[in-house]
Amino acid sequence: MKKPFCISANVGASVLLGVAAPVVIFVTGAVTEVPGQNSIREIAASCIVGALYLGFCQFWVAPRGSPGLRVQWPTVATLNAPLLALVALIFFAEKRSVIPGVPWLVSGFLGSLFGAMVAVWTGTRQRVELPSARALDRLRVCRRFLLAGVALLVAVALLVAVGVIPPLMADGTPGFQAGTVAVVLSVTAVVNLGAAAVLAFVSVRREARDRYSKRAIGVPVFLALLVAFICAMTSGIRSQSPDLSTASVLLVVCAVSDLVAAALVTATAVIAARALKTSV
Repeated sequence: MKKPFCISANVGASVLLGVAAPVVIFVTGAVTEVPGQNSIREIAASCIVGALYLGFCQFWVAPRGSPGLRVQWPTVATLNAPLLALVALIFFAEKRSVIPGVPWLVSGFLGSLFGAMVAVWTGTRQRVELPSARALDRLRVCRRFLLAGVALLVAVALLVAVGVIPPLMADGTPGFQAGTVAVVLSVTAVVNLGAAAVLAFVSVRREARDRYSKRAIGVPVFLALLVAFICAMTSGIRSQSPDLSTASVLLVVCAVSDLVAAALVTATAVIAARALKTSV
């Protein structure tokens, strides 16, 4: 019963993550768009970011330890289903051309397929049953990566609390809801601290062989991605007031830092999967 339950949980998670894919693609396109036309830059940027997002998600939701890609197809399909449904809705309901959506679908599928291949590679390579010297060295690297991720997440929370929220609260630009943006960013700071606390706890659980499993560190990764997305989207506040230029730069730094933290935790999952047999 455990394996079917795990597969169902993975499929459920992939549905939720797949729903966010159109949002990621559209926001990326909006940031890079040229008014009045579908530029190559806009399409390329949205396709690249969409492929990276879906590939990253597929790596985390894919069942581990199965030879070949056959067992990965349910999660690949459910990750791409919301994007496919949206393109079909645009075509049938709004009678608009489906051609602009084709690159999104192709890049998203290729990205998720690449994520599935990485998951197979990390889950089926021969691992050691006992912690050899080399395996212990890898686990020390994992711990350092996690602690570095914790430091970045805490630093982002502090930057938001000290460098971004105060100027927002002091801003009185007419028509700009600076207080609302400050509240949203305050929530992201709390989320970052929560993710950092989880990762710090995982890093000190020396007795647990599966402490680096995707169940243990997957949620903080996606929380960090969410915060990075919000910071990136709100980094344009300098257009509302010149006094917010420094805060805008800090938000870009925060977005990059959270992305680096997510990358470090993902690297931890890959290294740990090759070092020890874990129940992932």
